[in-house]
Amino acid sequence: MNNTSAQKNKEKSSKISNYAGLIVFLLTGIVFSIHFSPSLYYDDWNHFAYNFYKGTLPWFMPDFIRPLTYFPLRLETSLVGMNLPVLTVIHITLLALEAFLFYLLLEKLRLFPTILNALAALLIIFSPMDMTRMWLLISPGMMICVLIYMLSLVHFIEKQNWLVFVAGLIVGFVTLLYYEIQLGLMIIFPAALFLLTRIRQRKNEWWMLFPIFLGIDYLVFRMLGISMGGASFHTSQSITMIYILRQVRNALLCLFNAWYLPVKTDIVIGLIAIWSTVFAVLFVAYQYVRSGFEKDVRSKFLKAACIFMSGIFIWLAGYIPWLAYGIPSIMDWFSSRAHNTAIPGTVICLCALLYFLAEIPRVSPSRKQGLMIALAIPFLLTGALSQTTLQYENKLLWNDYRKMWNGFFAAVPNIKNDTHVVLVISPNPEKPRFGEREFLTSASFNVEISRALNIFYANNTLEGEFMYKHMELPDTPVMTDHGIRNPPTYSGAIPYDEILFIEFDRVSGKVKVIRDLRNEFGIPDPAYNADRHIDNRPLDKPTLRYIVQ
Repeated sequence: MNNTSAQKNKEKSSKISNYAGLIVFLLTGIVFSIHFSPSLYYDDWNHFAYNFYKGTLPWFMPDFIRPLTYFPLRLETSLVGMNLPVLTVIHITLLALEAFLFYLLLEKLRLFPTILNALAALLIIFSPMDMTRMWLLISPGMMICVLIYMLSLVHFIEKQNWLVFVAGLIVGFVTLLYYEIQLGLMIIFPAALFLLTRIRQRKNEWWMLFPIFLGIDYLVFRMLGISMGGASFHTSQSITMIYILRQVRNALLCLFNAWYLPVKTDIVIGLIAIWSTVFAVLFVAYQYVRSGFEKDVRSKFLKAACIFMSGIFIWLAGYIPWLAYGIPSIMDWFSSRAHNTAIPGTVICLCALLYFLAEIPRVSPSRKQGLMIALAIPFLLTGALSQTTLQYENKLLWNDYRKMWNGFFAAVPNIKNDTHVVLVISPNPEKPRFGEREFLTSASFNVEISRALNIFYANNTLEGEFMYKHMELPDTPVMTDHGIRNPPTYSGAIPYDEILFIEFDRVSGKVKVIRDLRNEFGIPDPAYNADRHIDNRPLDKPTLRYIVQ
């Protein structure tokens, strides 16, 4: 009877675990699909769309420090082409798979009860520390491979399956040819697994330490390459204790701001976060007062403290090798992808705290699970709403972008060689929409508009930038008597006779060619002639205009 009962409990637990995993997968897909808007954004224009158009999207680049940088995009476009809706569906599916694998890993490690493992996986994927989840250029495939690597190590502990162990190592370390921000996680995880096995099973799994040496070998290889004059994206500073402490401080500030700023800047998110927090606190306090505390609070505290400390180490490891690059600095949200590998550690710390708070009252296991859900909901809603709000802003911007370019195509069928196009956005917004500046241009460089012109007009000699009408900003053009200047992007001035000004009215959605600078900007310049740069003959070359039509 006992064996039968145990078997039934095991089957029931397995079903619950499977259902929880399915819910994680589906909720992730739903959150990132609510404001479904297939679009290109930021570096997507230069590194993805332009390379696809030119046929220079390689499978492998042997002379580059990240040889597999474009592999995911090349694979996807080989299957479906530059079909943005399908590419976006693939991307969302991969995000859902990433969340599911995080859940599966936490279940295998048995750090928390199933319900909290599921919540932790959702908190990781929705965390506002990384607001670049939907960029096509940043493939979830990297973290999926890293999670497969981690799961293979756990499987080896359970089954001693060498084939899975070796396959996992290959899958994991191949990702270092795509990017290297996951290196810290790949080194610390086998060390943590070794210690966990030693504590739980009283045995030493020395093979768990082998991946650590592989990671160190890779790090040495990269450093040697840089010291011998090889390519590097970053210049490391002198690594002193003061420098490291400053970086840790920056990481803490980024963590705080990631969760605080959405609550502060968005009234809907703020109200939901505040009221859900009030409900959670009152619900937990009621259980404490009504039921009292468990007798073994100390043991639960020690377990939660151990998990919390592990989370801190995983969080810090997530910034290797970023610490040497001068990251995390106090970054804008569009650079938040640098936090991607640090997020799991922060969520483990948070869930360790929630676990302790939910475990200490003397209530039934099901009631404790309810407490875990109540405590996690404010964070879960804040993260999910931050992601959906960003997707909504992205959808509005992409709709504007499509109107702008379609009006552009109608007003200017073709553009002559070596024209410098300036897109004039009007009317001036009281406050640019969240992400608007980055949608039009990356930081101080106007690569995105230039690349869009290149692929929409089949002309590599065209350059472009944008400006708000009658509003000067640090990285947009400044009108002078004889030309435009934009010191962050280029030196000197571009004379008006080389420029074509195009105005987009975002209220009416109309586009017009600016032909008189005196009427529009109060600048008399007889050299400016818009019609000189317009070619009314239809294009006879293939373009990528279909992605905005």
